[in-house]
Amino acid sequence: MEESHTDVRKGSRVSKDVFQSQSPDPLTIVMRKAHELYGDPLPTQVNDRLVWELNAVRANEYASRFMAVSRIAQKMRDTGFTLRGWGTGDVSLTGMLCGVSEINPLPPHYRCPHCQHSAFDVPKTILSGYDLPQKRCPICGTTMCSDGQAIPAELCFGVNGDMPPHFVWACSSEGIEWLQKQAEALHTEGTLFQVIDGCIISDLLEIVPDWHEALLQKLQKQVGLQSIPLDIATREVLHSGKCTTDPKCAEILYGGLPHEESRTTFGEVIWETSVSHLQPEGRWALQALRQDGKDISEIPFCRENAFLQLSEFGLSQSEAMQILNTAIDYRRATIHSSDIQMMKGVGVPAWHLDTLPFLRNLWRKAHSVSSLQTVLKILYQHETNAPKGSAV
Repeated sequence: MEESHTDVRKGSRVSKDVFQSQSPDPLTIVMRKAHELYGDPLPTQVNDRLVWELNAVRANEYASRFMAVSRIAQKMRDTGFTLRGWGTGDVSLTGMLCGVSEINPLPPHYRCPHCQHSAFDVPKTILSGYDLPQKRCPICGTTMCSDGQAIPAELCFGVNGDMPPHFVWACSSEGIEWLQKQAEALHTEGTLFQVIDGCIISDLLEIVPDWHEALLQKLQKQVGLQSIPLDIATREVLHSGKCTTDPKCAEILYGGLPHEESRTTFGEVIWETSVSHLQPEGRWALQALRQDGKDISEIPFCRENAFLQLSEFGLSQSEAMQILNTAIDYRRATIHSSDIQMMKGVGVPAWHLDTLPFLRNLWRKAHSVSSLQTVLKILYQHETNAPKGSAV
């Protein structure tokens, strides 16, 4: 018999059997969704990423993790709760395709919702697919969806594909309480998670109260929040300049963090929120690069960008990951001289090398993306549904 654990403060015990999947092979579900979005055969960019991830999932027997978490997510959303996830499993392509999260980790791109035609040939300066200009499908004339946040697979599963996927969600306290009660009513032997200080914790999944708590309590029961297209919400809320003229919108958008009110793209807001979480010296160093004329797509302002940039300079994925992990580790005083020489050897520019000592606790882009997605939906819904002049 498997040992069960009870949180003595909450008295909750939740079964691993509660959300076990009786559905078809999870890898079949993932492939079916991929073809639904991108057609058959899949575009090279989608196929290569998915093959790499599914090989990791098969080799390490991660499929049951994805399907268990997918069922929990679907059950909560069907009940009306809004979730946002930023764990390594949440932001993988596998996680997106099996319905765990809305974050598409592929590079920025267009796809047609009618004929599944896709286009990945977009400028490298575009940090988020939500910022791509509106475009009609050259095949059928349908307005295309724009998507993609450029989150590398190696940051989801590790360079060798053997890093277990972890799932981290934010939800309203009401949603956490609801899930706890549902699991308590159904539990058998074994433990899926414990409830500790208002958070759900397990080896598989963590759920914490969302800092958008008040807004979610107000909006989570309203129909349609889940189905708002994020590329449209970005254009209506950000590209329109709404958040540069309405202080309340800006406060909600940035969560009270320091910001420049001129930000009018999804990528720029991600830059702003990511840089705001650095130590002051790191924030100043990256902002100085921007003032010197560097495009934010060139600056290592988040873990995902830093890894991709080091790889593009010519480092192997293992080398890039090693240097990134050293740079963000607050316990290390300096980057090893051999790593500096290795980067110089592949042509990493001096200005880039100079930034690395300032990147302690470098923020994950995925965290900022998940938060901004929720906020944009809330602001978009308010703008389109609320009576004119009402407060958010």
